[in-house]
Amino acid sequence: MSALLRAIGGWLAWAVGFSILYGLHGVACALGWPAIRIGPVDLQRLVLAFAWIVSVGSIAAWTWLQWRAAPGKIALLDWLARGSAAAGLFAMVISGLPVVLSAPCGTDAVPWSRGTIGMVGCSNGTRCRPAAPSATPEHGEALAVRDMVFPEEFG
Repeated sequence: MSALLRAIGGWLAWAVGFSILYGLHGVACALGWPAIRIGPVDLQRLVLAFAWIVSVGSIAAWTWLQWRAAPGKIALLDWLARGSAAAGLFAMVISGLPVVLSAPCGTDAVPWSRGTIGMVGCSNGTRCRPAAPSATPEHGEALAVRDMVFPEEFG
């Protein structure tokens, strides 16, 4: 069992870190954390950066342990454990960067919009409201973006 855990440990650690990071991103958008300033950064970016650094540090420690581990009975599993750990570390660094460095929640991330998708009228400090369809689609029919009614500022 420990050989299997070592072999998948890097990817398992990445999956946990990835899930936590993107889960926090959704919660932060829903609760309006981008509007809460803490010094030069917003609360969302601060929490996400902290979660990403903890994830990267944890996977880096796991990777270091795999490279320092005593050789096992099967050399292939040792190489698999090292490769998995290194790949998980690389994946966490790359997949976490967009969440930490990109604009939070899109352009409609203001406290009163609650970070929802499909809201219009959020620019210039106006209150957001759901985009209303110009015609009600039939049952099971998708509503195209061209059928949505937007304020004049969106053209």
